[in-house]
Amino acid sequence: MSIGTVAQWNAAGVTRGYFRSLVSSGDLIQIRRRVYVTRRALATAKRRPELEQALRAMAAILVTTSRPVAASHETAAKLHGLDVLKDRRPELVTLTRPTGSPTR
Repeated sequence: MSIGTVAQWNAAGVTRGYFRSLVSSGDLIQIRRRVYVTRRALATAKRRPELEQALRAMAAILVTTSRPVAASHETAAKLHGLDVLKDRRPELVTLTRPTGSPTR
């Protein structure tokens, strides 16, 4: 596993103590509230903008309570390797849900 919520890391068998140890050592890095990624996955993603955007989109999707949801607008363009008129910070992610979907 390279990315997951705290609950997903726990479900994967990572105990609270070991989780804290991984965070303290920098082996797990928080990229969104309640979402952590391995240092290796983040380092790999930082070399390619579309990979970093994909990682951050996944983090946003993991903590979004409404389903279904998809990356959209500038986020989707970056995921497809398209140039955008104004480059945004990678942590800014745009998600869209179908009309009529619950907001929470």
